[in-house]
Amino acid sequence: METVFEVSGENDSLLQSEYGRKKSVNSVDSEVYHSASSRLTATGATMTSASGKWDSALKEERKSGFVSFNPCALFMLFRNAKILTVEPVIFLYMFGTYLYFPLYQQYFFNQFAIQEIRNSSKLPNATYYCLSSNETDKYGGNGTSTKVEALSSYLNIYISLANQIPSIIFTLLYGPLSDRFGRRPVLMIVALGAIIQGLLSLAVVYWNWSVYLFILTSAVSGVCGDFAAVLMASFAYISDISSAKWLTFRIGLAEAMLFMAGALAEGTGGLWFQTLSCNFLPPIALYIGCNALLMAYVLLFLPESLSRKERERRALGKPKGIRSLIRGFKIYLCQIQEYSVWMLWAALIAIFVLVMTSAGSQRIQISFFKSNKPFDWDPTTIGYYQMTAQLSHMFGLLLILPILVALKLPDALISIIGLGFNVGMNIFTGLAKKTFEMFIIGVIQGVEAIAFPPLRSIQSKAVDKADQGALFSVIASVEVGATLVSGLIFPIIIPLVLSHGISPGVDYLLMACLCIIPLCMLLLLLFCRKRKNLFKKEKEKTQIANVPPQDINSPEFSTSTEKDSLLAPGHRGTYPYSTTGKRQVNRSGVRSMI
Repeated sequence: METVFEVSGENDSLLQSEYGRKKSVNSVDSEVYHSASSRLTATGATMTSASGKWDSALKEERKSGFVSFNPCALFMLFRNAKILTVEPVIFLYMFGTYLYFPLYQQYFFNQFAIQEIRNSSKLPNATYYCLSSNETDKYGGNGTSTKVEALSSYLNIYISLANQIPSIIFTLLYGPLSDRFGRRPVLMIVALGAIIQGLLSLAVVYWNWSVYLFILTSAVSGVCGDFAAVLMASFAYISDISSAKWLTFRIGLAEAMLFMAGALAEGTGGLWFQTLSCNFLPPIALYIGCNALLMAYVLLFLPESLSRKERERRALGKPKGIRSLIRGFKIYLCQIQEYSVWMLWAALIAIFVLVMTSAGSQRIQISFFKSNKPFDWDPTTIGYYQMTAQLSHMFGLLLILPILVALKLPDALISIIGLGFNVGMNIFTGLAKKTFEMFIIGVIQGVEAIAFPPLRSIQSKAVDKADQGALFSVIASVEVGATLVSGLIFPIIIPLVLSHGISPGVDYLLMACLCIIPLCMLLLLLFCRKRKNLFKKEKEKTQIANVPPQDINSPEFSTSTEKDSLLAPGHRGTYPYSTTGKRQVNRSGVRSMI
């Protein structure tokens, strides 16, 4: 017998080695042990002692009058408890991204503007130019800024295609591979691709090369997975280590890092860039530094979610080779025990529509607030509004979502609440006429962020734990595809609306109508889920009532065959059986499931 630490359902040999050898390692005392145990329990992990080795070691040290403290051992306990895991990864990656991409769009405008007015003697001599639309027309003539904006928009489309199409393809490959080789290698590949992209961008800006080389830098990042691979690996990691009870909350906590990074970048990036006088080199260097720090964190501080033996055990019976790379698609084509396929499709379609409308809203915000006469906001006001919205979404995930999860509301119902707020906020935005109304909407609309984590959790709970990487690769690819579609559709809608003299608020009303589709699908999902549970309970009662009393000790009730047939392998659920695997009889003579 020896002290056994069970973290996320599996024994961690490293943790055992650090704490099983108490005298040789001089570990923490019992207070630290018990506090660590409580922290582990709070995150779904468990810590159990199978013998008295730990206590006897403590007693021997206390007899000597000295109990030592080892920070290294405590760090190993915290590391393997997996309390803080991929959240810093998401924050670092998104903070660098939020700073980097808006700035290089401004760089494109500057470079194209300089090319158009190169022969003009009015252009002042300067190391770095920060040209606005008015200055471009002043130095290059009327209509120059319109031509420059068109060139910049086309280049942005080319870059998006070069980045997002490879990202979708390779993420679909990385997902199943991460089920076999772990999540950390995928995160390392993404960080490496971002560093290479940053270095190439730094060279393009420093030596003033053609801006079209940014297409190449973006393609390099796309091949390494980019944002889709970060989402896939992070959410699959969380699914590996979290219990079913807290899975939705842990996914929401990770998503809150997206909005925290966005709010910090919105609040500091613009002000910092103004002090640099359009010197683009420091922001690119910061982007490289964020991803280098991300790689160091993954390499040194982030343990693998599952051990190698556990991954091999879960992969037993699964297809290997090229066939394993299409497991993500097969998930949505096969019947699943708890949820039928159409229910998974309902959650996936809801994610697609939500991401498409959210990305579309971000793309048309600047044009909406500039061209809509009741507002006519300047860039500073737009920045304050965007930062307010980001903070609102973050607090919605950190405060409201945990309350709903603690109340044990179904995931579908939580998502319906978020979708309902999304529809309402889009309608109010389309009808708003005053600035203070928009800021009130920005504060309230954070509740809509709670719609995403339950949609991921619904699908994760329904799929075999050995296929989490494959599942989240499809979900992440669908999100990137939705962003790509929004980039092709919504920038076209705004000019059409304005050309016909229609209020730009119609775009938000259109988004509200689109969100009604997944809202209805999730209502149907919730209704069918309840009906299925009622039918299942009635069926179990009927089967129990038909069992003769003398058969209570028959072998069929003492084996786990029937129990194993109820739940698919790797499925998160609670067996309706006692620890002995037997059905019990209550005092009234009716058999009940314990």
